[in-house]
Amino acid sequence: MYQRFRERLLQPCCRLYEDWPPLDILSLMQHSKGPTRLLDFSFSPIVAAHFALEKQKGESKIWVVRLGDLSRMAETRRLPPYMGPAHVGPTGRGRYEIATKFYEANDANVAKFARIVTPRQNHGRIAAQDGCFLNPSSISKRISLELVDDCIILSKSLVDDSLRWLREEKGCSQKTLFPELEEIADEAGQSSVKTKLTPQQHEQAVAIKNRIDACAKERRQILGSIDALQEDLNKILDLTSGA
Repeated sequence: MYQRFRERLLQPCCRLYEDWPPLDILSLMQHSKGPTRLLDFSFSPIVAAHFALEKQKGESKIWVVRLGDLSRMAETRRLPPYMGPAHVGPTGRGRYEIATKFYEANDANVAKFARIVTPRQNHGRIAAQDGCFLNPSSISKRISLELVDDCIILSKSLVDDSLRWLREEKGCSQKTLFPELEEIADEAGQSSVKTKLTPQQHEQAVAIKNRIDACAKERRQILGSIDALQEDLNKILDLTSGA
């Protein structure tokens, strides 16, 4: 999946993404709703509370890990900084490597090791969500509860009040956590109509809007690659189930 996503990504956006390291590619894939080994985490308890409460109808939970504990465990086990698929070479024709699995020999069904990782390329959603990822030592395994420091349970009866408080008091909402470039461009255009700009300001505003439009176009191309990959995955799953 990683190889297919990266190669399709490079077709319309080669010069933009060809030097991105594997973690950054996976981060973009994760936040474009593609399947990856990464688990979304945040350094912000406010953001974590929003995601825990957002679509829950019962009790909600915030899972807490200690960065220092995971780092010490990783150093003891001599884990690499990133555990996942990789590529060698700047182009889609480069060599790809599957991820090395790290697990206890007596319990291969549990991922007992993990790292908190942050991509080098700090794109919009990562920045808005103060985001990071839990990178487990093995994919398709249960995450060991030994990696979890605490679990905060949020009562069902407080969901509506808590979401309202997050939105009104902390400015934390779906709109602020998922900034849409098209919407920002529209707001910028409406604002420039209402305000009389100097020729220099107008030129700067046009340049910014053109850049936003270009980024929005790239985003639509990325989402198109995700849809195509999902179709390929569905075909593979259909063949597997038929077998």
